[in-house]
Amino acid sequence: MKNKLNMCAKQVDLSIENIYLLETLRFKAYSMNESFEGNTFYSIGITNGTMIPFGFYINDTLVAGCYVSSCHNSLYIEQLFVHPQLQNSGLRAGRLLLNYVLSQKEELEKYFQKKFTFSALEASNEKAKALYLKMGYVPGELLMRKSL
Repeated sequence: MKNKLNMCAKQVDLSIENIYLLETLRFKAYSMNESFEGNTFYSIGITNGTMIPFGFYINDTLVAGCYVSSCHNSLYIEQLFVHPQLQNSGLRAGRLLLNYVLSQKEELEKYFQKKFTFSALEASNEKAKALYLKMGYVPGELLMRKSL
């Protein structure tokens, strides 16, 4: 008998515990060994409302996340991170999460009170760049962009 995975992407509720879980996962995903005490750039952005956190869950466990902000007329993906054990696993948690975020364009436009014509992000490595290219992002001088 196969175990069925319950997978979903959603906006993360703004609680101290959830922000801590997101930042802990981000540190693991980027192999940052140092622990963080207090606030980070991203936790401050989430708390002050300039960034919105999204998460991807498997069986109610957070396994991927991203932070979204507004930069000029772009929906800016600040970070996109996946638990190290699931990176390149075939579950496509990062891709599914990014697709979900982009599907929330209208709600994000209402929140940020801006019309988004592009999504922009930065590829942190070649594997990420290859994924973003497959998803329709085009390399630019500094960022990759996709028309919305």
